[in-house]
Amino acid sequence: MKKYRLNSFLACKTNKRTEKEATKELYNSLDVLKTDYLDLYQLHAMENDDDFEQVMADDGAIKTLQKAKEKGLVKYLGFSCHSEKVAKRLIKSFDFDSILMPVNWSVYLKYGFGSELLDIAKEKNLAILALKSMALQMWDDPKNRKYKNCWYEPIDDPHFAELALRFTLSKPVTSLLSPGDPKLFKLALKFVKNYSPISSQDIKELKDFSYKINPIGSETEIFI
Repeated sequence: MKKYRLNSFLACKTNKRTEKEATKELYNSLDVLKTDYLDLYQLHAMENDDDFEQVMADDGAIKTLQKAKEKGLVKYLGFSCHSEKVAKRLIKSFDFDSILMPVNWSVYLKYGFGSELLDIAKEKNLAILALKSMALQMWDDPKNRKYKNCWYEPIDDPHFAELALRFTLSKPVTSLLSPGDPKLFKLALKFVKNYSPISSQDIKELKDFSYKINPIGSETEIFI
């Protein structure tokens, strides 16, 4: 990263829950990426109450984030979460700068997942980084998936891919992440360059489609 560092926004995460482990991982990331600071450092995969309690304990990983910011090792602090309940607890308990969360058309339109959390994040002025924008459904056979680097079956139909991306971008998001495949990244890039707000008719089409698939989550959480 050294060659491109000044022209990039570098975000990294830790899935460690104690200060000792998270600090070790932070310094390892700085070393591997050949940089003396990160723009954004996040608690990764905060899924349940145990994660919350461990991170927020006296010897929890939240101390790593606090001290790293004080030392200038990181500029902004955030977390990633697939559970609305845990996300709300985190936002209430600490002054985070960002949230990395699913903003997926199917679970939003079918179950309402993410609606309240988006409002809370916006009210708190958090940067909202959207995951799962192009997720279609759970794999029928995870061991025999077409896209090896995708934990879920992504949308690769151009029409619905565009609708899904426009749906996410119509929400108060700062950015979104495409699925982990170069072809899908290029497909997403093509559409976001020509973004236009989604219409009510488009939303109806997506909502009708959501009842024909096996969504990646429920009213309260994302499964993957």
